[in-house]
Amino acid sequence: MKNIQTLDQIKTKYYGEIGTPERDRLENELEALRIGFKIRSARE
Repeated sequence: MKNIQTLDQIKTKYYGEIGTPERDRLENELEALRIGFKIRSARE
């Protein structure tokens, strides 16, 4: 079986642990994107 990683493990590998500035920036951008998609979906 291949080495399977969770999304959180991949984010930690590339952006650092939760609480680091780079990881916080990523999480904030992803949340803003999620909200944007929800707003777009509600309008449609």
